[in-house]
Amino acid sequence: LKKMALELDLPVIALAQFNSRLKTTTIQVRGWSDLRESGSIEADGDVVIFIRSERKGVIIDSRMLCQFVVGKNRNEPQGVFDLCFDRDVCWFEDLRKH
Repeated sequence: LKKMALELDLPVIALAQFNSRLKTTTIQVRGWSDLRESGSIEADGDVVIFIRSERKGVIIDSRMLCQFVVGKNRNEPQGVFDLCFDRDVCWFEDLRKH
């Protein structure tokens, strides 16, 4: 994927699955060790973002509150920011707008 992104000069977005053991644990915070093949994701990715939301999260109208946790951002700062996910249009918005 990294080679393809460089050759085409385009951003490539890849999704990764969490390990199945998370279904049986009560740990809410997920990280690198919870991702399958996280070594290659951590090494090759320029930006890695974990999307954190509760299954029984706060829903206002059709919008669900969630957090983006920037786990890696090559040459830029990491951090956490709150977003609102509109389920009707599959769109993330800045929570500060609401």
